[in-house]
Amino acid sequence: MRRAATAALAALALAAAAFGCTDDCANSCSPPVFDLTMGRVSDLALSHDLAITSAGVVMVGAGAANAFSPSTVTIQAGQSVTWNWVSGFHSVVSDSTPKAFADSAAQSAGQFTVMFATAGTYPYHCGIHGTMMTGTIVVQ
Repeated sequence: MRRAATAALAALALAAAAFGCTDDCANSCSPPVFDLTMGRVSDLALSHDLAITSAGVVMVGAGAANAFSPSTVTIQAGQSVTWNWVSGFHSVVSDSTPKAFADSAAQSAGQFTVMFATAGTYPYHCGIHGTMMTGTIVVQ
């Protein structure tokens, strides 16, 4: 039985080699192209997540600091800002009256996105670190 199975596999391999691959893509596909022109990334905490499509991105705890980077982001009305946690335990709390957005959860990783519909200046701070960790969203 084992000899028959081996012979059948060998016959199948010879037939495939003789007649070529029947995959539709075998003769028309091109090899993948890799873009290697991107410069060296020295600090992944400062590089943007390519999946984030917001107009503004704020790194939370960049460089292992208690800071929002950049501390001021300018966007157009109707656009979003995403806070991307890279280190530390932080939150994002609106200082506007009334609040421009609901506070984020206190967390050490993850993302928090807010869409700003109305022009204005929206200050915020970290609920853990208070006034030593602040930022501003400017909506035009």
